[in-house]
Amino acid sequence: MTAKETVGRDRPLERMLLPWVGRLSEGVTRFLLAAALSGAEVMGGHALFGLALVGVCRPGGQGLAALLGAALGYLSFWGFVGGLRYIAAAMMTYAVALALGEFQIYHCRWFMPLATAALNGLVGFVYQSAAGWTQAGAVGWALEVVLTGAAVYFFRLAFDLWEQAGPGGHLTLRQITGVVVLGAALMMTLARVTVADNYALGRVLCVAAVLLAGWKGGVGVGATVGVSAGVAMDLAAGTPGVYTVTYALPGLISGLFVGQGRMMAALSYLLTGSCVVLWSWAMEAGGSHGYEMAAGVALFLL
Repeated sequence: MTAKETVGRDRPLERMLLPWVGRLSEGVTRFLLAAALSGAEVMGGHALFGLALVGVCRPGGQGLAALLGAALGYLSFWGFVGGLRYIAAAMMTYAVALALGEFQIYHCRWFMPLATAALNGLVGFVYQSAAGWTQAGAVGWALEVVLTGAAVYFFRLAFDLWEQAGPGGHLTLRQITGVVVLGAALMMTLARVTVADNYALGRVLCVAAVLLAGWKGGVGVGATVGVSAGVAMDLAAGTPGVYTVTYALPGLISGLFVGQGRMMAALSYLLTGSCVVLWSWAMEAGGSHGYEMAAGVALFLL
């Protein structure tokens, strides 16, 4: 009788604490995700993905956690001078969300992508004007503005899967696209983690992810994830399409073995990938990617 009374008294406390624990875990996840994405760069120094995540998160505690994570990430990866530009844009983005979060316009799917891109473009315009405008600088500034809006839009699709999971766990094509883009951005950060200055953790994980996607989802999914991973690695490394071919073609071929044994899919990826590596051996990616591919296939087989 005493035990039942004790359990009965504990349940209201448990019901009161569970929502707070859930909010805390979501805040920590957004903090760490924003910090990690701040390290991803495209086109030699454009680090827009941490800012894009701030544009995705709702105003309040979740958005504040993402803002603090992005600030920490930019300071850690880029230093005070390099990171201050993106921290300023992230603070303005959060301020817009905080000011307009109660209005209908904020819930328009394209509002925050356009607002975040415009604010990043404004801050970037000031920095680029101070450095001096060149053709390469103007192209980089314009592409960063476009990529910022696109990143916010696709990250939002991935977060819809997290925040508004449908019954039965079914994924829509839009949600899958968002998850793929978010995962590719994370791989760009992990590509900075290298062993012996040549072998990148992000590229190893990309091999395992592409192989798993082809083996589970078939030709279409394998090719799609392969192209996404390859484009991300090309943007991070500044290579002209080398990684896109290196991941996309083996991903497509491994998709032919959907539903069969892991070993068959792994062998098909190795054979196809080896042909691509031999073709690109004279380029910068050729030698190192052979070892990265072998490590990624081994990881898939574990």
